[in-house]
Amino acid sequence: MRHCLVRFLLLLVLPLLLLAQTETERNTTLLGITVSGNTTTDENLIRINSGLRTGQPVSGEDVQHAIRQLWDLGRFSSVEVLLTRELPDGIYMEILVEELPRISAVEIQGNDKLRTSRIREIVDEHITLEQPATGLDLYKIKQELLQAYAKESYRMAQVDVDVVDVADGRGTLLVNVDEGRRVRIDEVIVEGNVVFRDSKLIHRMKKTRPRRIFRSGKFDADAYEEDKDRIVEFLRNEGYRDARITADSVYVDDVSGNLKVFLRVYEGNQYYFGAITWKGNTVFASDFLTSQLLFREGDVYSLKKFERSMQEGLHDLYYNRGYIQARIEPVEVPRGDSVIDLEFQITEGNIFSVHRVDFVGNDKTKDKVLRREMSLHPGDTFDVARLRRSLRDITILNYFDQPMPQVDIAGEDEVDLTIEVREKNTDQINMSAGYSEQDGLVGSLGFTLNNLMGNGQKLIFDWQFAEDYRSLSLEFQEPFLMDRPILAGFKIFDIQRTRSYSWDFDQRLRGGSVTLGRRLNWPDNYFRVSSTYRLEESLYTNFDEDARDDLERRGIIEDEPQIASTLAIALTRDSRDHAEFPQNGSTLRLQSEFGGGLLQGDQDFHKYTIEARSYSTFLSKLITYTVMEAGVVDALHEGGSVPWIKRFFMGGSGMSLGTALRGYSDRSVGTGEDGGRVMTKLGTEVRLQLLPNPTIYGLCFYEAGNVWKNLHSASLNDLYHSAGLGMRLYMPMIGLIGLDYAYGFDRIDSATGLRKGDWQFHFQFGREF
Repeated sequence: MRHCLVRFLLLLVLPLLLLAQTETERNTTLLGITVSGNTTTDENLIRINSGLRTGQPVSGEDVQHAIRQLWDLGRFSSVEVLLTRELPDGIYMEILVEELPRISAVEIQGNDKLRTSRIREIVDEHITLEQPATGLDLYKIKQELLQAYAKESYRMAQVDVDVVDVADGRGTLLVNVDEGRRVRIDEVIVEGNVVFRDSKLIHRMKKTRPRRIFRSGKFDADAYEEDKDRIVEFLRNEGYRDARITADSVYVDDVSGNLKVFLRVYEGNQYYFGAITWKGNTVFASDFLTSQLLFREGDVYSLKKFERSMQEGLHDLYYNRGYIQARIEPVEVPRGDSVIDLEFQITEGNIFSVHRVDFVGNDKTKDKVLRREMSLHPGDTFDVARLRRSLRDITILNYFDQPMPQVDIAGEDEVDLTIEVREKNTDQINMSAGYSEQDGLVGSLGFTLNNLMGNGQKLIFDWQFAEDYRSLSLEFQEPFLMDRPILAGFKIFDIQRTRSYSWDFDQRLRGGSVTLGRRLNWPDNYFRVSSTYRLEESLYTNFDEDARDDLERRGIIEDEPQIASTLAIALTRDSRDHAEFPQNGSTLRLQSEFGGGLLQGDQDFHKYTIEARSYSTFLSKLITYTVMEAGVVDALHEGGSVPWIKRFFMGGSGMSLGTALRGYSDRSVGTGEDGGRVMTKLGTEVRLQLLPNPTIYGLCFYEAGNVWKNLHSASLNDLYHSAGLGMRLYMPMIGLIGLDYAYGFDRIDSATGLRKGDWQFHFQFGREF
């Protein structure tokens, strides 16, 4: 101890002695330097990092610098520079160090609620094995562990971090934890509020809530700050413009041992919007600008309405006319104790046009594929609404992750627009699979090239199969024929079904189709129209003799090839915001299909279908998806027969034939295997995205539908209902993977013929129900 004190005094005195010397003496020469105390650190490393050189002048500042340099190495618990000998020609010095032990192992004790791997992650952020750990490193580890435990509601946890079992310069880092018990929020105390009840304000907090049956009462510091902002936001949207939280605290109650959250709220006076005036506007009339606001004179003051009016009503209004440098500065002028007059001071600036449109990141996709989706082109007036639409159209291609725009001023009244994209894998190996009680294993295998050679073209090969079913098809689509918004494509196919307990015949169906379509600008530019001509030959053979009469009644004739010549015209609209997980928007498809008549062929019919799907967001994260499908088919001539293959079927996955209805077997709903001339299906889902990439979401659903023999027997009071839960996963190169567990309320009991509810699994790849 005495030796340490002497060295400490020398360390203090040496710089003072050196500083007190004359100018000549301050340049005292260092005649020699020794290093001691080191066992694992190389002596030369210490000499070099000290900066002290034999034969060079040395000053008190040099000594202090040497100590700092060696300390910063993080290898020593003590560093001293001692004056050991003084001669007329110079001095001799000694660098005395005490090394920190190197960490040879990590031992963790006492943890249960926090995984060992998680604790080890925190430790590894600050230390490296076979390297020393400083006191600061140990302190940081301890603090981060305490924060991690506090996040899991173990706010009383105690953590000790130390180096033990030191021998030969090495030791073990011991993390010793006493977790204590979990501390929950059992009360939120609100004071100072006069107008609103405590419960009203506490309800505005999403996560900082007392523990109840369906609430954990867990305290999260970040969420707490957000919840305080929500209370203030609520009050200001109710007219209490000056509302704020004047004091708050979170503490452990001595009696209950749980957390209490205390908030002191200042509500202030309730304000109303007063007179609204405009200054500096020349592009839009004052009355028109006032009409774009979400509030009127005399309305209760609302911060939310005020901010939305500024952004969506005013800024966008000017931006959409090209005034991208327009400044709108609202001036709030209090009048009395409860009225806020507003004067909007506007500086409009110049109209900006688009100078250049460039694309970055499209390594595979050609510029023209992106450019043809743009609503903004060089020379156009810059319009934010058209830019948003362009980004949506690029997104819906599903070739890229979310595109990011960058707008740069290119001159006095021009901007350069750069769209940054990141390519994603658009090609898929299609593996569709499911199970049907009637068809056994059903599915498909093939590939889809959605962006062939970066031209936006699509090439699809599909092999569908079941125990007694096989289908081959090849399809090609060109969305912009000759760089014009014209869709062109073709498809060839060959389908075979063999006789089984669910099929009383063999079937061979082969043929092809060609399609032409075009984008429309009316009723709006989300619409497309297309027409498809299809020519196919069907042949039914190998009838089951016991079923021959039923098959002939359905219009299925043995060993007589039938030629179907059909034309389908479809009008579609797609305003979804995303291809894989839409959150807003809708799709609509109206189709008319005709066979026979002027088209010749052996199948005479006319068929009309409608399919509408919509997507909307509620409660910030939940997505509502609704679907409606309906169709009717009839013979061209009164009293004629509708071809069996053109009738409606419903139930199950709908993969081999018909419309899906979960909770039921394939083709078991309504008219069953006979098929019907009228079909309706209604459904709704509530979806919650669990992961954005890859897209994973859970859902619950309810749907109902039926197939009727004819229009006269159809009734919306006669529907088959089902409900259930499901999960979806979109995988690159594979597509959609889905699982549903559905309860069919109106399944038919084969023994009694009565309706009886039952559960059924539906497993699928590659398509939506």
